Amino acid sequence: MSECMGIVMLISSAALVFKAFQKLSQWDKWYLDHRDMDKEAEWATEFLAWYGFAIYLLQAGFRYLAARRLRRSIMWHGFVASVVSLLFLLVMGIAASYEKEWSWKAEPIAAIVLTFLAVFEGVRIIIMHLDDVDIRLKFNPHA
Repeated sequence: MSECMGIVMLISSAALVFKAFQKLSQWDKWYLDHRDMDKEAEWATEFLAWYGFAIYLLQAGFRYLAARRLRRSIMWHGFVASVVSLLFLLVMGIAASYEKEWSWKAEPIAAIVLTFLAVFEGVRIIIMHLDDVDIRLKFNPHA
């Protein structure tokens, strides 16, 4: 299960970085679409970013407490995944609150930066779970 989770993180990171670079490469065309954005869409963007941040903050807190109490590596992996989403929503919330030309570029830049964190975590998960499960549980019953 953990190896599958690591592989999924690597695949999603590749898709995320591809989409981010695509947005940056076609920025002039994308910016023209955003110039005429109305107030309702601005409000929705800001609301969803901060609402998502609040939800992921609670989720990350619960996952942190669960990981400390249960001492299971899968819980720590879930916590890291929540932190990645939390950081992305924080950047989006700040960018949506201060609508300027630069703030539209915050999304692909944040996606690229957070992709490196997701790739690191995905590779770490895969490497940690390459050994035999029986041997792993014999030496580390909390794995």
